[in-house]
Amino acid sequence: MLRFWCRLTLAVALCSGTAHDALAAPVTAEAQESARKSYQAGAQAYAEGRFKDAIDLFLEAARIAPNPAFSYNIGLAYEQLGDPDNALRWYRDYLRELPKAPDRADIEPRILDAERRLRERGVQQVTILSTPEGATVAVDGKPIGVTPWTGELTPGRHKLTLMLRNYADAEQTFELPSDHAVDVSVALTEAKREAAPPKEPPAGVAVAPEVRGSSVRPLTWVALGVGAAGLGTALGFELARAGAVESARQSPTNIAGKEEYARAKSLETPGRIAAGIGAAFAVAGGVLLYLDLTSDQSGSTRTTGAVACSPASCAVTFTTKY
Repeated sequence: MLRFWCRLTLAVALCSGTAHDALAAPVTAEAQESARKSYQAGAQAYAEGRFKDAIDLFLEAARIAPNPAFSYNIGLAYEQLGDPDNALRWYRDYLRELPKAPDRADIEPRILDAERRLRERGVQQVTILSTPEGATVAVDGKPIGVTPWTGELTPGRHKLTLMLRNYADAEQTFELPSDHAVDVSVALTEAKREAAPPKEPPAGVAVAPEVRGSSVRPLTWVALGVGAAGLGTALGFELARAGAVESARQSPTNIAGKEEYARAKSLETPGRIAAGIGAAFAVAGGVLLYLDLTSDQSGSTRTTGAVACSPASCAVTFTTKY
């Protein structure tokens, strides 16, 4: 228990940033205070024998403000639970993060004891690390997790594959001894981005020659734009007319109903005119677009179009010059 409270003192010092540079990244004062509270709650749970609760609280503190002391106490709590696998994992993590730990001589016998227990079960622990982290880990062709990954495998030679988006797949073999755990570290290399070669057409399939020199004229875009605007305006008139009809039906008095019907009637003519103009220009724009896209490369053929509308009708005329 004395050793545990020594780690508690160290953890509080680390959270405040006064012991040494053990944090993975700067944290705010608010985060430091939150981590300290989680750690103190974990220490209380540990003292009361609630080791699972203590582990959860230590993990939360480590997530907020990482430091090696949290790893040690997590390992200690797992050891109290009789879980040598996870105790070994976190003791090793502690020494990995703090290689010159002043209590290394005290921790190494605990690690040796956990490794002995694994050997008696016919397995041993391995930790797979990658730079950057987050790579998918496959051992002997079987995906098992993402880096950093720690688990137990049978001793012997294994094939490791790491896969991470935008990085080249990395493959290597490693030997897992039966008497002690090992770390396997891999630095991933960014994948080279090469332009994809043009796809060749299937055999026997004719490819149309590329058409060059054709372009869509401003007149075509104007016709299409006016057509779209006209049809949109017609839709607006129709929605307004339908709304007036519905209002007339629901009017509480005949006078109000007649007014709404009159308003609906007045919207019919402009709506029809807008629809006619929109349709005419849309058709004209479509024809002009077809002619623009199918005109020959020399530009010797020139087609022009004109649209004329009256309140009663609209007409579209085309003239082709050679």
